[in-house]
Amino acid sequence: MRLFFGWMFVLLCSVGVHGQIYAYKVGVLAHGEGPISNGREQGYDLNVEAVWDTKILRAYPAVGIELNNQEFTNFLYAGLSWEGTMLGSLVWELFFGGAVHDGKLQPTQSNRRALGSRFLFREAIAIGMSVTQSMSVTIMYDHYSHSGTDESLPNQGSDNTGIRFNFYY
Repeated sequence: MRLFFGWMFVLLCSVGVHGQIYAYKVGVLAHGEGPISNGREQGYDLNVEAVWDTKILRAYPAVGIELNNQEFTNFLYAGLSWEGTMLGSLVWELFFGGAVHDGKLQPTQSNRRALGSRFLFREAIAIGMSVTQSMSVTIMYDHYSHSGTDESLPNQGSDNTGIRFNFYY
């Protein structure tokens, strides 16, 4: 399934040629680490995100992927990214969108999260510093969940926290 997610990410990124891409973001996230749904699944996620140059609702459309290094849940996501600067070199990001994953839906193993639905919401926040005019480094936290849209389904969610390098064009 990771290969499928990888190819889908490449396909979605190829929709926008380099001239239409605002930024590429690459990072490493601690899988299953965060304040809301901590634990169970482990390892690290490679996170890659492409952000388009066109704004919708004052936000940049984005598509990304998180691939786990230990065969736990992988995510493919798309949504809107609000970004800005404060106090000169301080950068911030907010993200809201949807995701699809290859993880467990029901609680079947004690070391796996039961996400309840194949399609989830994704929220993310990041803060960091500009290194140059075309690069910044951020600490990012994201959360995946179906937000209780169907109370009959498990909703253990998934948190990931880590560092990202952002390259702007």
